[in-house]
Amino acid sequence: MAADKKRDAVATYNAAYAACGELWFKEHLKPTVALIGQRIGIQHNVVISRALKDWKADVDFERLVEERLAAARTAQPPRDARLDQALAGVVRMAQEEARREFEALREDLERERAALRAETEAARAEVDRIRREWEAYRSAAEQAREDLLGQLAQREAEIAALRDSERGLRTALAAAEAQRAAQTATLAEREAAAAKMLEALEERFEADHAWHLRRIAEERDAAQRAAEDRIERLQRRIRELETEAQAAAQLRDLLRRQADTLAVLQREWAAWRSDYEADQRPKSWAPGRSGCPPTVRRRR
Repeated sequence: MAADKKRDAVATYNAAYAACGELWFKEHLKPTVALIGQRIGIQHNVVISRALKDWKADVDFERLVEERLAAARTAQPPRDARLDQALAGVVRMAQEEARREFEALREDLERERAALRAETEAARAEVDRIRREWEAYRSAAEQAREDLLGQLAQREAEIAALRDSERGLRTALAAAEAQRAAQTATLAEREAAAAKMLEALEERFEADHAWHLRRIAEERDAAQRAAEDRIERLQRRIRELETEAQAAAQLRDLLRRQADTLAVLQREWAAWRSDYEADQRPKSWAPGRSGCPPTVRRRR
């Protein structure tokens, strides 16, 4: 799913970058996030804004704007008040559009930041939950180990009792041999049977003891590896979310710089308009010796 999102973002970026050139060079329109979104049919303001920024940097957009404004000033005939009012309306509309785009971008960034914060908190909560589960499992494993050790101690006590019983049997056999020499063979067979039973019990105890120890070690290692793998995946996700949060901070800085650029363009437009209106006002002059008014040089 992450790979699909990345491919969609790359496709949106390429389409938005191409739309910037078409709007400016072919249709003589200033590229904006809203116009580009309408052109490509995708409303992904964050990716479109990144493509618009890169395009402006690649083509030196500020120089292109200056050249177009200079060409407009050179070729523009004298305008009347109605044209000035129309231009002022266009400027107000552009400012309002820029403000709406800025607000939309800010809202998108706030939503993405909230989503990233929620994912980060969820990941941290999941890590805490896994740690608690691991602690509970470890405690249970330790308790099971203690129970098995208790069972082993009980079996060792039983073996010790059997050994004591064996010693009693040997003593009884020795006494019986002293008393009844005729029953020596029978007593020897009983002694051999008791020794064989003791050996079988010892072998069984050793086998059960080794099996239980191996089982405990295998279950503990498997649980520890599974918990470590899950914790590592969650930590990688946390690092990815931190990287996306840094990208969101860079986008906020980009929006701030774009707002500064818009403010500079507005001030330049106001200064140019003031100079133009000053040139259009009638100039006061005094008659010279020839009786003709002096020539007034128009500022360009």
